Amino acid sequence: MAFAPSDATIAYLATNGGGVYASSNGGTSFTPKGLAGELVKSIAINVTNPNILYVAVNTGVTNVVKKSTDGGGTWATLPAPGGQLQQTINVVAVWPGEGDTVVAGTVNGAWKFNGTDWVSAGLQGYNVPVLAVDLANPMYMLAGTNVGAFSSSDLKNWNQIASSMGNINVASFSFNPAQNAYLYIGTVDRGALQTGY
Repeated sequence: MAFAPSDATIAYLATNGGGVYASSNGGTSFTPKGLAGELVKSIAINVTNPNILYVAVNTGVTNVVKKSTDGGGTWATLPAPGGQLQQTINVVAVWPGEGDTVVAGTVNGAWKFNGTDWVSAGLQGYNVPVLAVDLANPMYMLAGTNVGAFSSSDLKNWNQIASSMGNINVASFSFNPAQNAYLYIGTVDRGALQTGY
């Protein structure tokens, strides 16, 4: 489930086979918003416009990213991924550092959609199951991988976070708005970590 960064009363729920659901009352109730019967693996919402959202969908044959500009009323598939992006997409995120740029974390690095095609955003060779943006510092995209956490301000060059912890297998990121200097990292086998970046 994802809450709209610009309006906390709006939330979207991705389901395993039930499509997408939307809430306009902070998650108290939900209504269906299409893609019924599809496995929706991840959902990301535009930072300023809650009606623009992206989802990673497993079609049974391959993985695609779909976009809606009307709050899930209609969906369009972004151009079929070419080359190496035909592998599994784990997660999608919207990076405000470069406009409304959608980024996909895959089993082989991060990729961004440039308006016509998918291009490398770095971290090739790593499994990227987690992407996040700290809205208190939105110029940075954060990526969690099977060998650690990384940050980037250009979606090309990545710097490892908490490198002193070694090769941590990242499962999640979280932020505390009251302590926005810290990033909280959930790991597969090393517990939870608090760090700056």
